[in-house]
Amino acid sequence: MTGVRDAAQGELRLYVDGALVATKSACSLDATPTGNTVIGRAEFGGNQVDYLDGTVDQVHLFDRALTSTEVKALYDSGR
Repeated sequence: MTGVRDAAQGELRLYVDGALVATKSACSLDATPTGNTVIGRAEFGGNQVDYLDGTVDQVHLFDRALTSTEVKALYDSGR
């Protein structure tokens, strides 16, 4: 599963096994936000919330929104 947040397009994209399965319009936020990247929980109103009840494996972060072709290539590579 791969999630892409494209701030420039104001869009969230979800991929499963390298294939696009869903898109959702999202607020077009500042393309250069500051703050920490946190995997496994969210933050709302300054409070840590929505903890993941499970396991996270093979997390990769990129400094830009990946294209569908790049997501598929990553999936195919097994990385």
